[in-house]
Amino acid sequence: MEAQACGRPVVATDVGGLRHAVDDGATGLLVPGHDPHEWAKALGSVLDDREAAQWLGATGAVHAATFSWSNTAASTLRA
Repeated sequence: MEAQACGRPVVATDVGGLRHAVDDGATGLLVPGHDPHEWAKALGSVLDDREAAQWLGATGAVHAATFSWSNTAASTLRA
């Protein structure tokens, strides 16, 4: 979440809470398991395509902003 808030592209493992924090292909990239080839492919795609990396960073920042304290408190009160 911190990297997203800073506008950085995120590459994360497709497990647990990360599935909620990262929308694969939209706000970052999720890598299945710990396969080094899959990690290399995902990291390479971010490093090789500057425009896509900037887009992932920008959409990630917008996504991270939805997790502000005020938004979290408001959604808790609505629940």
